[in-house]
Amino acid sequence: MLKTLTIAAVMTGMTMAGALAAPFCLTQGGASHCMYFDGTACAHDASAANGECTLNLNEVVLPASGTNAYCVVTSQGAAVCGYADPVACSREALKQHGACARGGSPQQLPNDYLPNAGR
Repeated sequence: MLKTLTIAAVMTGMTMAGALAAPFCLTQGGASHCMYFDGTACAHDASAANGECTLNLNEVVLPASGTNAYCVVTSQGAAVCGYADPVACSREALKQHGACARGGSPQQLPNDYLPNAGR
């Protein structure tokens, strides 16, 4: 009986793990393989394969706009935005085994010194 329950639990765990979609994809030659939960591992494998590590846009939603354009995407697929430059974003992404991505365009503030600026 215990053996049957153990096998059922393992099979259920395998099914649930397979149902989770990874937030990072290895893209090479137009084909995307979205199987990475670790952005660092994805970037490493992409470099070795002469490809690139991209976001799985079916799983990760970046904000369309905001005051800071760069977001750290975590291994859970959450986007934490608030980085004004890609260097700070990349450092934090490396610490979290995520990736830095550009969110929506930063909010453009009107410049009073330009003629017809946003008017």
